Amino acid sequence: MAAFGCPAEDEWEISVEVSQNSNVKLRVVADVVTAAVTGPESMPPDLQNHLQTAVERWRSREHEPGAGG
Repeated sequence: MAAFGCPAEDEWEISVEVSQNSNVKLRVVADVVTAAVTGPESMPPDLQNHLQTAVERWRSREHEPGAGG
């Protein structure tokens, strides 16, 4: 998730959100993201959608007045 420019603690929160919203274990989400970044495997479309939504939420929180990041 470094490609999104978010710090490690935010990557964790995004991964947890993806896990909860997709009903996929956090370990599996981490494995799929890692495999998509480091190898030839692509991320399943449903997880891609959940990840995109979580990143968009993160970005909107970052631009809120008083946001810490």
